[in-house]
Amino acid sequence: MNIAVVDDEEAIREQIDGFIKKRNPDFHISGFATGEGLLAAGTGFDMIFLDVQMEGMGGIEAARTLRQSGGGSREKEGAEGKADIHTGEEPGVYA
Repeated sequence: MNIAVVDDEEAIREQIDGFIKKRNPDFHISGFATGEGLLAAGTGFDMIFLDVQMEGMGGIEAARTLRQSGGGSREKEGAEGKADIHTGEEPGVYA
C-alpha cells in the first residue's frame, strides 16, 4: 500500500508514519509538508492523510483539487476497509 501523509508539522508526520509502520511494515509512506507538495508528487497513493489547516493549500483544498483532476475517488479500498474523502460538501464522506 502506498500512503501519503500531509501535515505541516514534521512531528505529526513522523507520528503517523510510525503508527502505520508499526502495524504494517511493508507499507510505503511518503510525507509532505504542504498540499502543493502532495499535488506535485502525483496521484499514485492508495490512502492519503491530510491536515485540514496548513500554510498555503490546506487539506480540504488539496482533496478538492485531487478529486477534480481525477486523482482522488470518493471511496478507496484500504487495508482495513473503505476510506472516504470528505471535502465538507456532503454528509457522510470523510477526509
